[in-house]
Amino acid sequence: MPWGIAHACLCGLRGAQMVTVMRAGAGVRGVLPAQVARAVLAAVAEGRVSDVLAMADPQVEWVPVTRPARTVYYGHAGTAQLVADLRAVHGRFRVQVEDSAAGTGGQGAEVRVMLRVRVVLETGGGDVLGPPVVTGFTFRGGLVTRVESQFADL
Repeated sequence: MPWGIAHACLCGLRGAQMVTVMRAGAGVRGVLPAQVARAVLAAVAEGRVSDVLAMADPQVEWVPVTRPARTVYYGHAGTAQLVADLRAVHGRFRVQVEDSAAGTGGQGAEVRVMLRVRVVLETGGGDVLGPPVVTGFTFRGGLVTRVESQFADL
């Protein structure tokens, strides 16, 4: 079911539309972890907490590069707090994915995905491009179990 949720997020569906697709099971097998990672980042940037939670394990662990209020955020409650803290510190922003590398793994095994991204702050004076960041995602059973970011080497 998580892949169907990610498929709905990738297709730009929101709220009731996404729930309908999820229930129908669309895209359950057709979405790669790298696509889910991108969908998670987009949902975080857009403040869509319910979409992020749908793709995250209940015990997910987040280690953000910017440390908006905490060094580590745990679980679904921590995920919601992270999204709120990022919005409070950075205001409106979006994430540009510059590159990705996906690991492999069988069913039930951990799968790692690395994305090289840049955060773009949307300010009244125009967009401000942040430094490159490498964000690593760990998946187990189709859900994100860990997200850790660090500044990339230039």
